[in-house]
Amino acid sequence: MSETGTAATATTSAVKNDALRYVTEQLAELRAKGVAPKLRVLEGEQKAVCTFDGREVINLASNNYLGLATHKALKKASIDAVKRLGVGAGAVRTIAGTMQIHMALEEQIARFKNVQACVVFQSGFTANAGAPRPIAAAPRKLADNVAAATSVLVRVRRSDKAVLC
Repeated sequence: MSETGTAATATTSAVKNDALRYVTEQLAELRAKGVAPKLRVLEGEQKAVCTFDGREVINLASNNYLGLATHKALKKASIDAVKRLGVGAGAVRTIAGTMQIHMALEEQIARFKNVQACVVFQSGFTANAGAPRPIAAAPRKLADNVAAATSVLVRVRRSDKAVLC
């Protein structure tokens, strides 16, 4: 290896060591103050009242506010789907492809909402990345209701073409 390559490697290593040392020192300081982040361990199902770290608590941080994660019919349907399709899609739709079950879900939602079509995003991040631009591209009215994700609405509101009602 050339002297330049060796020097560059040594510099990169020093920077990484300094960064690691900095993070380690910061975490130690937070721990000493008693304010270091700690993962809470959920024991059992994600319910309105559940057990975290051995304590029964009211869970105000869950996205399971409709109780769908623990609904008996949905649990059975999930088990049936796993038996037919396996566990998960292997990757997100944009990488591994859209499964027929995705298309069926979107068609059912579109019929239920009485609209031409719909798209189901796999996460809030992809909804934020994919929904606001097309929605805000043409003037239209959007329903600002509880069913709409706040983070998407915030991005759409920033568009001068969207009129929220």
